[in-house]
Amino acid sequence: MALLIMKPRLARLAALATAVLALASCGGDGAVAPETACARQVNDTEDKLLACMTLDGVMAHLREFARIAEANAGHRASGSPGYDASAAYAEQVLRGAGYAVTREPFDFVRYGDLGGSLLRQVGPLPAMDIEHGVMTYSGSGDVSAGAHAVGSRGCAARDYAGFPAGGIALIERGDCSFDQKIGLAVAAGAAGVVVYNNAEGMVHGALGQSLGIEVPVLETTQALGRQLIATPGLVLRVAASTRREPGTTFNLIAEGRGGDENHVVMVGAHLDSVSTGPGINDNGSGSAAVLETAVQLRARRPGTGCASPCGAPKRTACWVRPTTSASWRPRRWRRSPCT
Repeated sequence: MALLIMKPRLARLAALATAVLALASCGGDGAVAPETACARQVNDTEDKLLACMTLDGVMAHLREFARIAEANAGHRASGSPGYDASAAYAEQVLRGAGYAVTREPFDFVRYGDLGGSLLRQVGPLPAMDIEHGVMTYSGSGDVSAGAHAVGSRGCAARDYAGFPAGGIALIERGDCSFDQKIGLAVAAGAAGVVVYNNAEGMVHGALGQSLGIEVPVLETTQALGRQLIATPGLVLRVAASTRREPGTTFNLIAEGRGGDENHVVMVGAHLDSVSTGPGINDNGSGSAAVLETAVQLRARRPGTGCASPCGAPKRTACWVRPTTSASWRPRRWRRSPCT
């Protein structure tokens, strides 16, 4: 069984095309496709598939995701109306291509940044506000305290030896997960954490939804982080207001209706966006590539709009899901009517 996870880069379609021969399926609304080679041929070789995979085809899906986000508070985050509309669109496309589509619900922790965050140097004077972001799944809080640099990027308990309880930890990104860093900092008594980048730009990090820490976790750039740790007697005010609550969302799974149950190809992408934007590159581009690949992998009988039930030796599954989903495991496949 081959497992292919589609990344948000169209160049990876070449690898997909090598692995996938065709989809044995008969479905959709039965309408006859336009009189074009791609609409009527069986894309059972890499060359045929790549010839039919066009930028215009992928961009059509991306424009629809952008339209959906614009109509739903600017995003398509898990559990939101924007995500539901994105899934409804993807389901329509996949059903129209002849796939059997199911929804797999699951629970997750819904997160929101309520605004009003603050990273301020209050000592030594002059006081100044510092560019920052709130790490996704940060806790809430408002604390002013001495700030202390954590050595070795804060990946081991020994890095926090002597850390004063109630202080604010300054930690460089890298070498271990954010969960590990923040968990160790909180265990050492940190009342707030600032993670600064190990490269140019902002961190844009996220904690695991199950970590459940109750202190504010902010992030800033490499340059600003280095400036902070070089400031003697540094006192910071760190504040964040966030919401974490139980939610329910779902995976969208599309399966080919025929093919070899012992030779399964799976293609996946995450369908949701962050809550601060439409997610067109991350990962709308991947979802759009998956959808257009699914459309072009329809195996059509010559002269009809219906896919051939015995036209392909492989079975295909397409998986579009929220980022919060646990790994999906395919069910035992039905016996192909062709074998």
